[in-house]
Amino acid sequence: AHAIAYHKIKEYNPKSLVGIVKNFPYFIQKEEGKSWKKIIAKIADENFNQITLDMLKTGKDPFIPFVKKKGLKNTSDFIGFNYYNIANFVRKKGKFIDLEMKLPNEGRVTQMDWGVYPQGIYQGLMRVHKELKIPIYITENGIATSDDDFRQEYILKHLIQVKRALDEGADIRGFFYWGAIDNFEWNEGFEPRFGLIGIDYTTQERIIRNATKMYGNIAQSNQISADLLEKFNLLE
Repeated sequence: AHAIAYHKIKEYNPKSLVGIVKNFPYFIQKEEGKSWKKIIAKIADENFNQITLDMLKTGKDPFIPFVKKKGLKNTSDFIGFNYYNIANFVRKKGKFIDLEMKLPNEGRVTQMDWGVYPQGIYQGLMRVHKELKIPIYITENGIATSDDDFRQEYILKHLIQVKRALDEGADIRGFFYWGAIDNFEWNEGFEPRFGLIGIDYTTQERIIRNATKMYGNIAQSNQISADLLEKFNLLE
């Protein structure tokens, strides 16, 4: 479907830039004494992340290598990159294997019960850069929380990792925080608070959070101030 749409748009306007958006969770593969985790995480990563990169690069499904998807190769002028969390396989009582979006014994999680792993956005960006060598737009990255200090810290930690990827050559053209306002989540409803701007669902009042001002200042100045880094203990 993506390849068909790509070529149709190019027929209409050859100068159009057409891309695809993909979520890239970071699958945790290493944990001391648990060799099974590396095997399962690698299989999951191949099926969820790598398959997209391979098909865009070669036009072939790695699981059916003798069948080439007609017109699929190189059908992304850029890629939209979404990142929120890790994916961690664990063993639980009564279950053979379960999937959690956090590290074992993680102290603080978001309202989605997701852990915070900023290094994952760097690792994912560098992987996409090396595999596809096309411009990258970070189309989604954000946190569900009612604690605005937690939101600010999350944004800062992830932007630091984005800057790290930029410094190492990744062609990152933009960063879009998810989301502008609190939204409805398919399974969780209105409870998770992702927005830079909050909503009082009783009165419909919009609430400008401190993270909004911080994010705006960073965007306008194109830098993270030393004062901000010091406030959140992020100075190296």
